[in-house]
Amino acid sequence: MKTTIIGDIRAFFKPSLVVIYLYIILSFIAKPPIMSEVYVTYSIYMLISYSILVMFKQRIIYWSKYLTWAFLVMVLCFISILYAHHKEVAFNGIYTLLIPFVLAFSLVQLISTKEDIKNILIVLALSSGMLYVLMLRYNMFDITERLGNEMMGNANAFATMILLSVIAAICSIYLSKNKLLWVVMIVMIVIDFHMLFLSEGRKYLIAPIIFVLILSFKACGFKITRMALIVGIIAIATPIIYHGLLGLDIISESLIARLEMTFAMLKGQTDMMGEGDIERQQMISSGLRYFANSPLWGNGQGNFSFLFSLENISGFLGHYSHNNYVELLCNLGVIGFVLYYTFYYKILCETFKTNTLSANIVFSFFIVLMILELTIVSYYSQFLLQIIICLLSLTIYSRQKIKI
Repeated sequence: MKTTIIGDIRAFFKPSLVVIYLYIILSFIAKPPIMSEVYVTYSIYMLISYSILVMFKQRIIYWSKYLTWAFLVMVLCFISILYAHHKEVAFNGIYTLLIPFVLAFSLVQLISTKEDIKNILIVLALSSGMLYVLMLRYNMFDITERLGNEMMGNANAFATMILLSVIAAICSIYLSKNKLLWVVMIVMIVIDFHMLFLSEGRKYLIAPIIFVLILSFKACGFKITRMALIVGIIAIATPIIYHGLLGLDIISESLIARLEMTFAMLKGQTDMMGEGDIERQQMISSGLRYFANSPLWGNGQGNFSFLFSLENISGFLGHYSHNNYVELLCNLGVIGFVLYYTFYYKILCETFKTNTLSANIVFSFFIVLMILELTIVSYYSQFLLQIIICLLSLTIYSRQKIKI
C-alpha cells in the first residue's frame, strides 16, 4: 500500500470520490474568464449518473438523517406553493432546494467511510488554491471593487465559498498527523485569507477564528481556566496582527471602513452605520413584519423577495433578508423554522456530549454556522454549504441501507 501526503493513494483516488472531487474543484474554478460555468453543470450530471450506476450495481440505496430532513423541508416548500402570495416565485424557489438535495443523495451513495470524508475535505481545501493560481494567471486580482463581485456577481457568495475552504483546511489539520499536509493546509489558509481580505467580507474573516476558538473550548471540555487562557492569547494577538496588516497595506481602506462600522454598531453607534447595514436592518424588519402577518405557515417559499420588491422602488425580485432565521420565518413560518432547526439541535446535542475529534469539529461548525446565519441565508441556493452539512452529519449518523 503506497502512502503519501494524502494517505493511501488508491483510497484517495477511488472512482466514487473522483467524481465528487471533480464537482468540488469545478465549483471553485469554473468561473469566467477561467472557464464556462457550464462545466459545473456537466460535473453535477456526471456525479448523479455515477451514483445511479453504483446504486443499481449494488442494488442498494443508502439513506441518511440529513436526507430525511432535507426532504421534509422540500415537501413543506412544495406545500407552500398552495398559499404563497406569488406562486411562480415559490415554485421557482424549489429548484434551489432540489439541486442540493440531489447532490447530497448522490454523495450518500458514494461515501462509505470517514476516511472518504477526510479526503473530500482535503480536496475542498486545495480547490481554493487552484482558484488562486488561475486568478493570478488571468490577472483577476486587478480590481477596483470587492473581489467576487465581477466573478460571481456577489462578493459574499464568493467569500462563503472561500470560507468553506478555510474550514476544510482547518479540519484537515486537526484530522491528520501528517506534518507535510499541515504545511500545505496552512499555505491554503493564508491564500484563503488573502482572498477574504480582498472580498471585504467582515463576517467571513471572523468566522474561522470563532471556529478554532469553539473547537479549542470543546476539546478542553469547556474548562474555565483553559478557556480564559485561549481567549487571552487571542485578545492579545488580534490587535497585534490587525495593526501589522495595516502596516503592510494588506487591508484595503474600504475594508477598514467596513470594520470600523462593525465596531461602531457593536458599541450601539447606529449613526455610523453604512448604507448596506441600514438596508439589511430594513430587510430584517420587513421580514419580521411579513412573518407576523402569517406566523404559522409563512408566506411561501421565496416570497420574502416578492413582498420586499413591492416596497422597493426598483421592484427587484432578487432580494433576500440576509438572515436565515428571518427568511425561514417569513417564507415557511414557525413550522418551517422548527423543522429546519430541529436538525441543528439534534446534531448539537449529539456532539456536545461526545468528546471525539470528529464530534468536536461538527459541533464547532454548526455553532459557527448558526452565528453566520444571523447575516446570511443558507437554507437554499448554498449548494456547497449544504454538501458540507451533509458530509459532517455522516460522521455522526450512519447511513441506512435499503435493498432494491
